[in-house]
Amino acid sequence: MAQRHLYSAIRRGDAEGDGGRDATAVELDGLLSWFVEHGGSMTKLCLEDLGGEMSLSLLTGQALNKGEVVMSIPISLCMTVDSVLALHLMAERRKGDGSFWKQYLRTLPDDVDTPLRWLVEQAEEEFRLLDGTMVGLLSRMMHSQVRKDWEEFHLPLVEAHPEILGGVTFEDYLWAMSSIWSRSFDYQEPGPDDSPCSRRAMVPVINAANHDPSAADSLSEMIEFQAQEGGLSMGIGEPGRARGTLRVSAGRDYAAREQFFILYGRYSNAKLLYSYGFVLASNPYGGLDYWVRVPQTDPGFAWKQALLDEHPLTAAQAYDFSGTVRAGGWISPALLATVRVAQLTADERPVAEKAFEGKMVTPRNEAASLGALLAGLRRKLTTLGGTADERSPSGWEKEKQDIAALEGELERRQQRRQPHGGEGELAGGEEEGGDRGKEEERGDGGAGAAITAAAAASRCSASGAAAIKSLRRRVAAARVRLEEKAVVADAILALEASLRELQAAASSGVGAVASFETLDCRTG
Repeated sequence: MAQRHLYSAIRRGDAEGDGGRDATAVELDGLLSWFVEHGGSMTKLCLEDLGGEMSLSLLTGQALNKGEVVMSIPISLCMTVDSVLALHLMAERRKGDGSFWKQYLRTLPDDVDTPLRWLVEQAEEEFRLLDGTMVGLLSRMMHSQVRKDWEEFHLPLVEAHPEILGGVTFEDYLWAMSSIWSRSFDYQEPGPDDSPCSRRAMVPVINAANHDPSAADSLSEMIEFQAQEGGLSMGIGEPGRARGTLRVSAGRDYAAREQFFILYGRYSNAKLLYSYGFVLASNPYGGLDYWVRVPQTDPGFAWKQALLDEHPLTAAQAYDFSGTVRAGGWISPALLATVRVAQLTADERPVAEKAFEGKMVTPRNEAASLGALLAGLRRKLTTLGGTADERSPSGWEKEKQDIAALEGELERRQQRRQPHGGEGELAGGEEEGGDRGKEEERGDGGAGAAITAAAAASRCSASGAAAIKSLRRRVAAARVRLEEKAVVADAILALEASLRELQAAASSGVGAVASFETLDCRTG
């Protein structure tokens, strides 16, 4: 069954209280006409605005079989070349009707409400709900980096080239970066020596497809680059010259009039919120980037750190939402190797290579490694607001009930909104500034009353939209926190079980080594 996005910001203008302006029929017709005119094709799919959280989406016009080709997109219609994509987006948006990509740009959301946007809006109360989570930490870091990049690199370019970028602001830059993060795809094309080369592109029409974990096993299964004779046009400098295409296939079977999904990636809710601005009610890919470091006070710090730096498995500690700890108690080989090296003694140094092979170094080292990792994850659970009693699914019931209550309130508020964006009559007509509007309407008659009533309605609508946005953020933050707590709790339970097996194996003598090897295979 398709996942419903609990939190999405593809609708436009929501903060201004206009109810979130969706893509109009004229814009969709314009996009498809431009797409076909310049070599794009789409079979058995239609582009529709579903409204609400799904908004602009792809639907099947007929039943589809897995592997069936549904779309062909010339590279010339795509915006490519990572290093200048943000500048290119800003410049093209500034051109308005003069841009080759105007039909595409008109259907992009004006805002992607990721936690980075929360910080830009100084929504600290909502952002604090992410404190202690990985997405909270990385969003604060990205906020500082985006500001720095704008001030040090992009603003000087704007000032130096007013004929191309005149009037472009930080908000435009934030829009461009958010569009790239949430709307671009990675694909493989042949490099100069025919070896695979990874590219990133903003791809019209297909990026209207929403995400579902069951859409395919991988994005590459659905999107394939096909080179054409004569080489590849990069699109930015040569619009209209298609020397390569992206071919899109169905990742599973579909019935007619079913929403067509793609798989952005095997992403946790933290990644989905960080890059795309939504979370899923049920996500099988929960994970957390958790690392340990060798303490600088360790007498063996220099040689231990050298071992880690020199081995490709542990040379880099990435915070990219890949998840060194994942749902079900899985712990990555890189994290296990790191903690085993950190716990080495000088006597164990000659057999340190075992740590990188996913094997027990020595019984002593294994006990120390699992114990240290267990202690660290218990501390992490505490920072997320968890306790020792919350190490099993039964411990999350109160939190799940709180999330359900937030979702219920969000649903009620959304149902009260009128089709054309006004907040409409709320319960008793008293909520969201209703009394104030009535008083102003009674204040004078005729045109004056109509104007003041309209102003009151506008304030009411804006207030209602802001309340809905706040609720969406609170639901998203609560789901991310719950996901991380559950992942950490799973790992704690697995490590506790492993330590018990370790102790039992140690007491059994002859069978100890076999038990350790089995334990390694299961947790690593």
